[in-house]
Amino acid sequence: MDKRNDGCQNAVIIRPENLPDTLPELAKFVLFTREKLVSVKAEIRALKKLELAPEIVERKRLEAQMVSEALLDAQKLVGTETKKIPKASGGDRRSQDFKNDTAVDFEKTKKTKREVIEELGFSPKQVERMEILADNPDVVEEVKAKARENGDIPTQTQVINMVKYRKQKANEVIRSTRVSDKFLDTLRAVLDLDTSSEMLDLLANNADSTAMGIYLTVLDSVQNKLDAIRCGLLSRKEIKNGEK
Repeated sequence: MDKRNDGCQNAVIIRPENLPDTLPELAKFVLFTREKLVSVKAEIRALKKLELAPEIVERKRLEAQMVSEALLDAQKLVGTETKKIPKASGGDRRSQDFKNDTAVDFEKTKKTKREVIEELGFSPKQVERMEILADNPDVVEEVKAKARENGDIPTQTQVINMVKYRKQKANEVIRSTRVSDKFLDTLRAVLDLDTSSEMLDLLANNADSTAMGIYLTVLDSVQNKLDAIRCGLLSRKEIKNGEK
């Protein structure tokens, strides 16, 4: 631990390396720090309502920011450890590598992951959210950095929302790529059609008047669709070039 001197006198900075190193102690720290954060936020609201000096409010805001950062770090560590717990007991399912007071033998205790996390004081949904933090430590750090920059208090919800946003954008890119690939594959299939005289003679010789009419009708429809696609892409290309 060290002290912060940027207006929040004697405020202790809790760094990740100073956090508890066992799962039960981490759980207690998270539960305590949550309540601490609620308390500090309530103090900030009260100070603002009393219209006290801005520097007093600012000191409390910095305290809330530090407490919230410590909470996010602890939640991330809890998520890292709970991810190692087998979801069900039985067989040779042991978790000897997550940080508990002692290594837990789930075959002997017959405890499911749900039972373990509930004993720690969490719900499955809370642990699910903490495991999202554990899977996205870069997002946690980005949210913390942006909060410092903007004078905000970083939250778990901000991290979750940013993770969801990134996944949504990634899915959009994947979908766009698949659509583009399918479109190009279709055009290449058309280009690969044999248009030689021999092939056209073969089609004509094996088609009665009804089949010939179907061929020509479908070709007209294909041509109209290709023209519509071409015009649409050209107009959008002009708009994009105009924007640049």
